[in-house]
Amino acid sequence: MDFSLVGIINTNEVENAIREVVSDSNLFSIKEIKKMKDSILIKIFCKGILTKCNALRIDISLKNQILRDYDVKSYMNFIAQIPK
Repeated sequence: MDFSLVGIINTNEVENAIREVVSDSNLFSIKEIKKMKDSILIKIFCKGILTKCNALRIDISLKNQILRDYDVKSYMNFIAQIPK
């Protein structure tokens, strides 16, 4: 997942929020958090169904800001649901 800024953020608050969410689950663990000059890179691991381990990489850019004039779009999944 790749995120850009809308405004100024406190990186410690973001880090603590992610730690809190992950610590509430037995399935997830934080592998590493790297603070760099222009970004924060976070790797979260979880047990997979088909594989032993899956990784979710979160990259938060501290330098790039999103475009000013943007539209919020909703995505509706049109794939047919399989009955249980």
